[in-house]
Amino acid sequence: MPLRRLLPPLATLTIALAALFALACGDDADEATADAMATATTATRTATGSPATGAVAFPLTVKDMLGKDVTIPAAPQRIVATSPSAIEILYAAGGTSVARTSTARFPAEVASLPDIGRAEQLAFEQVVAQRPDLVLADASLQAQVATQLASALGGVPVVFVGATKYDDVATALRLVGRIVGKPAVAEAAAKAMDNAKATAKAAAAGKAAPKTLVIIGAPNDPYAALPESFVGDVLALAGGTNVAAGLPANAPFPGYTKLSLERIVTGAPDVVLTVTVGRPGGPSLADGIKGDAGYATLPAVKQGRVHNIDVEVFLQAPSPRAAEGLASLTKLLFPQ
Repeated sequence: MPLRRLLPPLATLTIALAALFALACGDDADEATADAMATATTATRTATGSPATGAVAFPLTVKDMLGKDVTIPAAPQRIVATSPSAIEILYAAGGTSVARTSTARFPAEVASLPDIGRAEQLAFEQVVAQRPDLVLADASLQAQVATQLASALGGVPVVFVGATKYDDVATALRLVGRIVGKPAVAEAAAKAMDNAKATAKAAAAGKAAPKTLVIIGAPNDPYAALPESFVGDVLALAGGTNVAAGLPANAPFPGYTKLSLERIVTGAPDVVLTVTVGRPGGPSLADGIKGDAGYATLPAVKQGRVHNIDVEVFLQAPSPRAAEGLASLTKLLFPQ
């Protein structure tokens, strides 16, 4: 497919991606939030420690993934999860939500739930209308609106969960499992994450790590995932060497760097993984790269190792499905 036919829709992908991360980047306050998220993740691991067993006593005070102590007065009956990641974590931990955000599609049963707007632009009045006794918010996307959300809810406890790293998902699962009184269910899901990581490590053991590039954007305007991004972290666990490692985080959204075609050619990746942002069913970024003469000299293109990977799993909704994503990446990197 000629590149000129792909460029109009693909060029809009960068705009869509910037909108997706609008709440997660931009100014000094956002950088402080990212730092707080990293610190809070460590704190939450310490606070949750080993999985809880037996009945949970209320009132229950937990430390959420923004590092805040949140007291939940009674076992929650009406939980509202305010992002696709949060809703997937909740269901995997044995809980249910009474509402969903517009793009939440998994698990399938959430499709019929009331819509409370997009995760990056919540309709606060719709959240309140669901009469929640607990809100499970997204620590990555929604930290900047924590005060507004709390004010709108008028005292309803808000627990922030999220994942900027693969291991954060297991941490969130164990935390939510305590809250919904299903620690064993949550622990099983968290163990599946741990097991997938061990399997990936074993698959890569003793093998040369393929030089890998993860791209989002458009062929003529690419951004590469850094090791600090969620997909970059999963790539490292899968055994790949990130050719963008050490480059500045100069993209308009966190965890990515702006790359020139010259830099990509110099990096000579053995594998190129693409994340296509846009309407499902449209041309993939992988197709654009395969059809662009500028990329033709890359070892990955010559060897047919340019692959499109799941936008939800690796970018839009880090969740327990990342265990499957890790397995799929391992197979792409080590097909033998």
